[in-house]
Amino acid sequence: MRRWRAMVTTAATLVATVLGFAAPAHAIYTEEPATLAWHPAGPVHSSVSRDGVVYLGGKLDGTGGIAAVDAATGNLMRLLPANKDVRALALSPDGSRLFAGGSFTAVNGQTRKHLAAVNLADHSLVAPWTGKASGLVRDLVVSGDTLFVAGAFVSVDGVASKGIGAVSATTGARITTFNHAVDTDVDGLALTSDTLLMSGTFTEVDGQPRASIAAIDLTTFTLT
Repeated sequence: MRRWRAMVTTAATLVATVLGFAAPAHAIYTEEPATLAWHPAGPVHSSVSRDGVVYLGGKLDGTGGIAAVDAATGNLMRLLPANKDVRALALSPDGSRLFAGGSFTAVNGQTRKHLAAVNLADHSLVAPWTGKASGLVRDLVVSGDTLFVAGAFVSVDGVASKGIGAVSATTGARITTFNHAVDTDVDGLALTSDTLLMSGTFTEVDGQPRASIAAIDLTTFTLT
C-alpha cells in the first residue's frame, strides 16, 4: 500500500508540473477565428497565392467571381464578377497571369466561355487570349507555356477533346499535339516533373482502360 501511495503521489506531482509548464500556452490560445475585413457571399472553390495576395474563385458575390485578397489583412483588393461559378484557378510560372475556369460564360461583363486569363498587374482580362471550352471546367494546371484543362466538356477551342485538353498559356489557342479523350469527366489534375496526372469518374482514356486515374507524359503527350 505504501508503494502504491508513493506511485500515486509521484504521478500527481508529474501532472501538476506538466500543467504548470502548459499554462502559458493555454493562456494565449483562443478558439475564436480571426476577424477579416471581407467575406464572400457564397462558396469558394479554388485558391492560389503569390506575393502576399490570395486569389479566390467561386460564387463570391452569390453568383460567381474572382477575388484578390490581401494575405496579411484579409482586405478585398479587387473582385471581378462572373455570371456563373468559378471552379478552378492557376497561376502562370512568372506570376503575371491568373487563369480561371468554371461554368461561367462571361467575366467582368466580357464573353469568356468557361476559361479566362487575367493580368495580375492591373486585374484586367487579357484581351487577345482566346481559350475556351464547351462546358464546365473543374481544374487547371500550368506547365511552361501549356495550360491543361479538365472538366465536363466535349471540346476545347472548338475541337473535340472530351474531359481533358490543353491550350497555350500565352494565346489561349489549342495545343494541337495534345489529343486525348475520356469516356466521362476529369475532376482533378496534378503535375510531377515529367507527368500530367488526371483523376475523375472515367473508366477509359483514348479507348484504353484506366480506373479513375491516368498519366500523360509531358514530353511526348502520350498516355503512359
